[in-house]
Amino acid sequence: MKLLIETAFEAFPCTTPSLISPTDLLRSFPLSIADLLPKLGLETTFRRFVCCKKCFSLYPLERVVLGADGKEINEALQVPPTCTYTLGKKTCGKPLFTAPESRIPVRQYFHQPLHQWLGRLLMRPGLEKSMDEAWNREGESSENTKRTMRDIWDGPLFQSFKGPDGKTLFSECPGNEAHYVFSLSIDWFNVYKNRKGGKNASVGAIFMICLNLPLEIRYKLENVYLVGITPGPRDPSKDQINHFLAPLVDDLLEHWDPGVFYRETASYPEGHLVRCALIPIVCDIPAMRKTAGFAGHSATLFCSFCTLPRQRINDIVDPALFLSRDCDSHRLHADRWLAATSETARDALVTEYGVRWSQLLRLGYMSPVDFSTLDVMHNMLLGNLQHHCRRLLKMPGIRASQVEDHMLDEELDMDALSKKNKQLSPEEEHIQYVNIVKIMHRQAPPVMARSFSHFRKSHLKAMCLKNGLNVIGGGPILYKADYAEALSVRPLLFIHKRIILIFMQIASKLKKDISIPALGEKLFETLPPDVSEHLMAQIRKDITEITLPSWISAAPKNFGLFQHGKLKADEWRTMGTIILPLSLGIRWSGLKSTERQRELLANFFHLVIAVNCATRRSVSEEDIIRFDTHMTTYVREIVSLFGPCLVPNNHLSLHLPGVLRKFGPAHNWWSYPFERYNGIISRIRTNYKIGSLVGFIYCFKTDWFIHRRDDRHFHGGILSCS
Repeated sequence: MKLLIETAFEAFPCTTPSLISPTDLLRSFPLSIADLLPKLGLETTFRRFVCCKKCFSLYPLERVVLGADGKEINEALQVPPTCTYTLGKKTCGKPLFTAPESRIPVRQYFHQPLHQWLGRLLMRPGLEKSMDEAWNREGESSENTKRTMRDIWDGPLFQSFKGPDGKTLFSECPGNEAHYVFSLSIDWFNVYKNRKGGKNASVGAIFMICLNLPLEIRYKLENVYLVGITPGPRDPSKDQINHFLAPLVDDLLEHWDPGVFYRETASYPEGHLVRCALIPIVCDIPAMRKTAGFAGHSATLFCSFCTLPRQRINDIVDPALFLSRDCDSHRLHADRWLAATSETARDALVTEYGVRWSQLLRLGYMSPVDFSTLDVMHNMLLGNLQHHCRRLLKMPGIRASQVEDHMLDEELDMDALSKKNKQLSPEEEHIQYVNIVKIMHRQAPPVMARSFSHFRKSHLKAMCLKNGLNVIGGGPILYKADYAEALSVRPLLFIHKRIILIFMQIASKLKKDISIPALGEKLFETLPPDVSEHLMAQIRKDITEITLPSWISAAPKNFGLFQHGKLKADEWRTMGTIILPLSLGIRWSGLKSTERQRELLANFFHLVIAVNCATRRSVSEEDIIRFDTHMTTYVREIVSLFGPCLVPNNHLSLHLPGVLRKFGPAHNWWSYPFERYNGIISRIRTNYKIGSLVGFIYCFKTDWFIHRRDDRHFHGGILSCS
């Protein structure tokens, strides 16, 4: 751009006098995004942190202090050359800089302070008034059992939420004080999107939404608070997400009590006090467990809503028999976890109670049990619908969704896999073989061979020898890759018949009985599929003949073929609630259909009705009861039709009625918008350099500024607060 302007000046020299010479204009021309944004009024002061590439510990590079003129300035801080994070007697010790003398951080994290983002939002005319009116909107009383909830504000949780004194309702705003409620979402995505030979680098975006905004503009891009983006190339594991939550919690504590006084806003030129609270946590299931401090879904206490043991997931399917978790116990066990001085002691507490400590618990009002949502998009559409078609009906050619891939990664015990030089106990040996079986059941052969690289050669060799597999190598010496290749192309039924031999040998070494969920819950997979290739061809033919309204996402015409890849949530919703009910309803309800086909059809219709109830734009108690009835019947019939093969996602669906009663219709708080934001960020060109992720935030802000280029009343200056 600068070259074009310079060429234009040379080709068409200016003959009239001007206030600025071409030379001065070119000298002031911005050469980077960081120089451009201040000229557009979009400058943002980020808090910069050095991030450890191993444990994700954060070290601030500067601190914010007030200068003599009352403006914020950054004061440099000293950062140690290596990571000093210590747990027990172990210190991380990883270098924080590329070289001791360069002081160039290996990883950086940029945090956008809440008061700066909120200050800019409150300077936009008209928004503040509509945000303050959120508490006064007319809605039906929560005591009315026949009321219809149309927004998250209609739920009883918001109406009964108490302020900092623990007595006054947060909805009561004295004087010119303003009270705002936010939702939190954290999700990880691959910045390469398979564009570099399948290379994977995962980064996480931390978003917050001000729920006081009217629903019609709440999720618009210009109203999104992008807190920060975790540096890749991998996800923080277990409690490592706490390092990134800490700066956000510091901001929330300041805005909760005593609150932040903004010196000037669009509606209050003299300024006013603002208090903020974080209530709903909206994430997919793996991210929810990390953020709120729950154990993974392969743990004994796998559920974040109740204390049902994992071993009894197929025995108890009546929600009335679930023993709910409570906030007091959660905080007690989380504090014990935090006080533990070794990783072994912490893992033992997680195994027993299914709880870890989270930075969010520093918020006195935070209740992870009550504030955690169950995202309908991941649980019902990408979860139950996809699982029913792919795993239960065994529709040919249906590939696992990204949700199942993430859940498999969470379920595998990566700590046990990483102990390559340690003598494993019988229990750890058992975990290794269980994880191998999980991969054999859930992944396609090309991906499976790569997944086996996490395991020891001895375990893969034992699996092949005990099952009589013929291992062919490229020479006289067989390598781990050769055994992995043999297992990845094995006959599945053959493995099922012989896999018990290895487990019996492992069990004989243990003094206590062990469960084999990976085997016992998957025996139904040895049965022939209920949907044949011929039926899939008929379904594809029906897709071409069914006309859908323009506002409904189109169904993939190559459904069930390898070319269609992984279906998105909207595509699963179209297939599961429109196409498949029509197509299967015609062929499994006629006189020529078998009794099992009619039972399968009735079972599938229970799921379809439940999905329709859960995804409505408004929800009443009658809708919730209808969902509860059909979902409970669906889960119970799975056990009778397919055997003891329930997965945690099936169980979690039984808790969705309680979530709907607290937060209202899922359409107003589900993770669809956040997935769209991730897509916007992932499309930003970074030249595959994921270390300097501040550019993501710059481009993210520039994008919504371009969308608002006609708004003459927008002010981008940072608002001072005290």
